[in-house]
Amino acid sequence: MKTTIKKFISVLLVSLMLLTTAPLSGFVGLELPEIPWTEIFTTKAGAAANGTCGTNLTWTLDDEGTLTITGAGAMTNYSYSSVPWYQNRNSVKKVIIEKGVKSIGNSAFFRCSSLTAIKIPEGVTLIGDDAFCYCTSLTAIEIPESVTSIGISAFFGCSSLTAIEIPEGVTTIDNFAFERCTSLTAIEIPEGVTLIGAFAFAGCSSLTAIEIPEGVTLIGDYAFAGCSSLTDVYYGGTEEQWNNIVIIPSTPITNAEKHFNFKYTLGDIDNDNETSSADARIALRASVGLEELSFEEKKAADVDKDFIITSADARTILRVSVGLEEL
Repeated sequence: MKTTIKKFISVLLVSLMLLTTAPLSGFVGLELPEIPWTEIFTTKAGAAANGTCGTNLTWTLDDEGTLTITGAGAMTNYSYSSVPWYQNRNSVKKVIIEKGVKSIGNSAFFRCSSLTAIKIPEGVTLIGDDAFCYCTSLTAIEIPESVTSIGISAFFGCSSLTAIEIPEGVTTIDNFAFERCTSLTAIEIPEGVTLIGAFAFAGCSSLTAIEIPEGVTLIGDYAFAGCSSLTDVYYGGTEEQWNNIVIIPSTPITNAEKHFNFKYTLGDIDNDNETSSADARIALRASVGLEELSFEEKKAADVDKDFIITSADARTILRVSVGLEEL
């Protein structure tokens, strides 16, 4: 690029010298050198920036906005301004974390406001504090089963996030983890979680329903404060067990309607203890709006867990019913 600019400057200077030292009549029939404008002002696709982000990890950000992290081991934990791609954060549109990476460091993607998609591989065990804080364009994220810890404020302010599946290995929903995820409508807290931290879902104003397993023993300070749309809580235990949970002031969840002993079997929509073609038919009809499903039925029908009932769910259920696939 520097060589091309120097070439342009040289050509421009020669042209100016000719214009200022020769009479205009002398230019009749003279061919001036062609200036390579396209070459000068067009950059070739490739690595826009790169570096290291861990002892054995490297990163590359290309001109298309794809940030790729490769190597083996844990990512460095950062304060937000020390993240190596922080100055380019608004250019990051997609993140690919390759197999071998073991953790996503603190503040790794803090305020990557253009980030819309990320691929996290199996093998990552930790999502650090503030890792995706204020990723306001992120609409969905798939967290692998290997993840056991999601840090403080990990998804704080992800205002476009509509759905997220928390893996079963996670035991604590940390403080502020999903605070101000204003587009989040429903969430399932997996078996194994015992504590929902302070302000964990505060300000999730679109949240209408939440599933809580019977193992939860503490719901922290204002965990559901500002969840003005929350109407239903589906609890895996009994009413007596629910009453034994320590709930520190969290009015929306205490006022919501409780559904106790909530359980469902994936694929068994009609709850007859088997997955059959009848279940596939129900799912197909629901996918085109010909049948209304209860919350429990929707959970059983959504076999790919993308929070939408589609013909793909119906097809999977049909394959399961004849032994061609397992759930």
